[in-house]
Amino acid sequence: MKKVILQRGNKGHAETLGMITVEGITHKPIFTLELPWRDNKQNVSCIPAGHYTVIPRTSPKYGKHYHVREVDGRGYILLHKGNFPRNTKGCVLLGMSSAKGCVWSSRKAMNYFKNLLNYEKFSLEVRD
Repeated sequence: MKKVILQRGNKGHAETLGMITVEGITHKPIFTLELPWRDNKQNVSCIPAGHYTVIPRTSPKYGKHYHVREVDGRGYILLHKGNFPRNTKGCVLLGMSSAKGCVWSSRKAMNYFKNLLNYEKFSLEVRD
């Protein structure tokens, strides 16, 4: 199983920006956008730093994306496409670039990420 590391960086009032790396693979930068830390509250907070299992999932709204499992006190934390904090309720958004408060080319980033992982289960380490 591949290991993915999400390293959080810039933390703003409305967002938390970071980057994803897939261990052992050289790849283009993949940027992340999450909500700020608000005590792990449902729909308004990013998830705690830690280790998680992530599985592929498909839904009508997001198509093929990923589901972060076993987040204490939370359900349906997803990695999916979106550009702004208003596009997430505690999930992780992916982009090919970032700017203050947003990520860009999210659909492209999601497709790129799925291809890197062969759309398979992986382990996720979230670091603050």
